[in-house]
Amino acid sequence: MKYLIFDVDGTLIDTKQMYMPAMIEALAEFGYHYDAETSAKYQRELFGITGYDSLLRIGIDEAQIPQILKRWNELTIPRQHLVTAFDQIPETISKLATRDDIKLAIATSKTTPEITDFKGQFTWAGHFNVIIGADDTKEHKPNPEPLLTALHSLDPTASVDDAYYIGDTNHDLEAAHNAGMHFAGALYGSAMPEKLATAEVKLTTPNDLLQL
Repeated sequence: MKYLIFDVDGTLIDTKQMYMPAMIEALAEFGYHYDAETSAKYQRELFGITGYDSLLRIGIDEAQIPQILKRWNELTIPRQHLVTAFDQIPETISKLATRDDIKLAIATSKTTPEITDFKGQFTWAGHFNVIIGADDTKEHKPNPEPLLTALHSLDPTASVDDAYYIGDTNHDLEAAHNAGMHFAGALYGSAMPEKLATAEVKLTTPNDLLQL
């Protein structure tokens, strides 16, 4: 049995244009202004980790974070139409779900409401047996807890040697290796594919998953 555990943003669906410009806009409203180079850097490097952790990493006053997160979420709403599944993802996930030798799960930085939206928007999300989000674990990527929670929710006796984590960022890669799992890098969705050089498997298209 193989256990395939997926990240969501940048791996299954393209959400960069919904989340990251909204982050920069929200920060500006609270007095945090960045030049174009820094803004682009933050949008690349912070994509794929929790909003709270993102703001901490760039030195935002912790007391302001809840307010900024609330405004950030509000600013994503008019951008929701920009979210799409990556080409080949619906068909690939559907094919993997028919295989008796594979079990599918998700370990994501999305919150419970965001996961609900994801499941409501994409019917193929129903193929995942387990979805672990930011609200389900104390620690977050690159800590291995979300990945190990997903794996052992699929099968309490599963070995990490039989598990792959599929993601698009260096945080995903670190989380996989911290968990002792194999890592498959979603180069097709990564903003920084050069950071995935040590991935055991490099996915140039989602269809490459069918070879696992």
